Amino acid sequence: MGDVKVTVWLSTYNQEPYVAQALDSILMQKTDFPFEIIAADDCSTDRTQEIILDYQKRYPGKIITFFPDHNLGGCRKLTDCIDLGLFRGEYLSYLEGDDYWLDEKRLQTLVDFLEVNPSYSRVSHRRNVIDQDGRDTGFDIPDDVLGKPFTIEDFLAGKNYSDFGGVFRNYFKQCGSKYHELFWASRNVLDFQDMFITQDYGPVFVMDAVYGVYRSISTVGAQNYNSITPIAKRRRESIQIAQTIETFYKGKYDLSPLIRRDRLRLLSLAIETQDVGEFARLREEIPLHQRKEMLAEIIYLARRGKRDHELGFLNNQMIAEEKKGLYLLIAHYTVWRIKNKLTGTRPNDRLRGYVR
Repeated sequence: MGDVKVTVWLSTYNQEPYVAQALDSILMQKTDFPFEIIAADDCSTDRTQEIILDYQKRYPGKIITFFPDHNLGGCRKLTDCIDLGLFRGEYLSYLEGDDYWLDEKRLQTLVDFLEVNPSYSRVSHRRNVIDQDGRDTGFDIPDDVLGKPFTIEDFLAGKNYSDFGGVFRNYFKQCGSKYHELFWASRNVLDFQDMFITQDYGPVFVMDAVYGVYRSISTVGAQNYNSITPIAKRRRESIQIAQTIETFYKGKYDLSPLIRRDRLRLLSLAIETQDVGEFARLREEIPLHQRKEMLAEIIYLARRGKRDHELGFLNNQMIAEEKKGLYLLIAHYTVWRIKNKLTGTRPNDRLRGYVR
């Protein structure tokens, strides 16, 4: 196909009802440069691959397929495509097989921005969010990141933008497998690592424009990450990714707020479900001083919510060193909550602690 300006990586798995719409939204793009599609399917058991192959026949030379012979997971699928040299474009853009783009000038507009703004590593945009029934539930990013440089400091402070709703410079061309270990920290979560890598190169610009639709599905029987992955596993993957990033960058970035928040979520879940084994496991993982701070917060919230079963569980499971000085910590946490309520601040909104 000659020189390719943009490689679009379409990642699919059991998305038969949606993949045609995703492909159509890419193929409708009107550009003054060549682009190609890498359709990477992870051994779908429905007709997803059949639909992709039909499109490949209808658009010869436009679609390259990557169909591994066993299910790799999204992250290994990405790194295999990198190793095979499939990302030929100067720029890359991702799309999940159940999402789709809006506006036939999307690619052209985003590439034009990067062409005249070399200091930016990526340009992103808003996406409409729809549920499994197609109902519009709003936008996927807040107003406060729009129309200005978005830095890695913003990201670490808890602000967010859409990784899959953008175009970015193809750093894989120069770096090859350099970042593989970051992607391999999870089986299916890759957007967090990808955003982090990009922002290490330079700021991101988030356009105040809606150029895509994100299908938010979390239901029994669905095949997306949120539906097939238990919440505790998601939190542990988030911690693993954060720890891997800290090690990879040799302490350049502090992700301890993320790690603490996900450990708090795991601890809360163990108490809520009265899981003695998980509670003991977290006791070994979380330092004592941090564990006591978390327990103080959980006890305060359990009291307010009159969740006596959680309080009873804690009374039976906490050891002496955890109980020592705990009431003073609860008092400090209560004052902190009151102060934040009076000042109208919500600090938890600015602590990154999730991976979608």
